[in-house]
Amino acid sequence: MKKIDLLESFCPLTLLSYVTCLRSLDKVVKTCFGQDLDPNFEAIIQEFRINYLDLDIPITPKIHGIFYHVPEFCRISNSGLALFSEQASEAVHTDFESVWNNYKLTNLEHPKYKKQFLKAVQMYNSRHF
Repeated sequence: MKKIDLLESFCPLTLLSYVTCLRSLDKVVKTCFGQDLDPNFEAIIQEFRINYLDLDIPITPKIHGIFYHVPEFCRISNSGLALFSEQASEAVHTDFESVWNNYKLTNLEHPKYKKQFLKAVQMYNSRHF
């Protein structure tokens, strides 16, 4: 007996293909975008590709990247994408700002601006060694 899916039960038939596509995209994210790489990642990306193309909507640059560049990168690196993400380095900006607020000078032309910035970087690094 098939498990009843509430989303499918209440979803209009015209939208079921979108539900299927989004679920296959979720599988791609879980198998390729984390630290670990699922050994079946290429088949999972291919399943997403088929489901996406069934929607008959334009292929955006990000979708193109998932279809072609994600599998290529994962094959070469033999790794999920998390290790190569910008998220961690981007989070440093917010974290650094709390330290910078104690040192910053509003005028970039101020003669002590560079020294204050260096002090802030040194303090930040000493707290994150």
